[in-house]
Amino acid sequence: MINNTSILLSSKSQFEASIAKLSKRAGKLGVAAPVITFGNIIIRNVVNSDNVEMDLEFIEVAIEEVDVKLNGWEVIGVVEIEEGVTYTRSFQELPVEFRTTSMTRCDHCHTKHARNSVVIIRNEAGEYLQVGKSCLKDFTGHATALSIASYWSLLAEVVEEFEDEYMTCSGVPQMYSVEKLLSIGAMSVRNYGYVSKSMAEERGMGCTTADDIRTYIFSTNNKNLPNITEEDKATAATIIEWFSNANLDTTSDFMFNLTNIMDAGYCSAKRIGILSAIFAVHAKATMESVDYSKSVWFGVEKDKIEMNVEVVGVYGYSTQFGYMNIITMLNEAGNVLVWKTGSASDAFSKGASLKIKATIKGHDEFRGVKQTSIIRVKAI
Repeated sequence: MINNTSILLSSKSQFEASIAKLSKRAGKLGVAAPVITFGNIIIRNVVNSDNVEMDLEFIEVAIEEVDVKLNGWEVIGVVEIEEGVTYTRSFQELPVEFRTTSMTRCDHCHTKHARNSVVIIRNEAGEYLQVGKSCLKDFTGHATALSIASYWSLLAEVVEEFEDEYMTCSGVPQMYSVEKLLSIGAMSVRNYGYVSKSMAEERGMGCTTADDIRTYIFSTNNKNLPNITEEDKATAATIIEWFSNANLDTTSDFMFNLTNIMDAGYCSAKRIGILSAIFAVHAKATMESVDYSKSVWFGVEKDKIEMNVEVVGVYGYSTQFGYMNIITMLNEAGNVLVWKTGSASDAFSKGASLKIKATIKGHDEFRGVKQTSIIRVKAI
């Protein structure tokens, strides 16, 4: 494929040097290099950033473009180390051996030096390589000759992009106590329910639970934010204790990273999204520990009921109309009752045993469990 463009004549030598560097890299990789052909010199009238017109000399360039890279490789994930703790980020599940890999290793250049992160790639034959970020371009592609030409085509400002790493002025990630972050998260869940990124996007909720935690720790004035109560601190302590005793499957990258955060006892702002998901993990595990095998539907729509129940789950989320509580109960026969309400008294706290009056709304099934939906619920 041939692309026709032009560059500033005064930048021709710099452009040629950049292309020579690219061609040298192509030679080392054993792949074809781009072919450059210069054409006529032309004069163009341009206006600079100060709104001053000037005539500049450009030279036409024909570029026979090729991809300078080793074909057949794809990025699978990244292994990072932060304050001595290893984390993984992957597009597909990483083989577990990379969780304990040496961060000084690069399978491409074989240069050994300390790295904060390495990239895991895989070819079509299913072979894996661990490479440093500077070597990654050999597999994903170097800058094209056309992009290099575009750089030298105008006297433009160069804008550097930095990944938001929530760094301190010393360049070291700020670390926060897990207990403190979970106390803030418990406050957010208590007021707004747990909100994941996908829930926020699907329901148009705006802030996630992780966003609320970051807002709290970065805010210079927390007067307009809800207070962290002793109840929130107790919730955080309960979750920490539960996690330390739970026998959870750490096969997935998510659970591997979450376990490392909990074991370390501290977390950077960058990984608050992972940590905040523990509220969903805890809620799911707690619900799954209840025996729902005996649950059947009972009654018909509009039936008035009165019975003893145990509250086995309290959950909720924010909607455009306000906060929605989802309260799950078991009656003495082991049947599941679900009440969705915008307001519920403190009597309906998790673990509470009480007698209720209610009206049957209908019958549903969730994950194979038969549930009876109720409305107009009152504790008596």
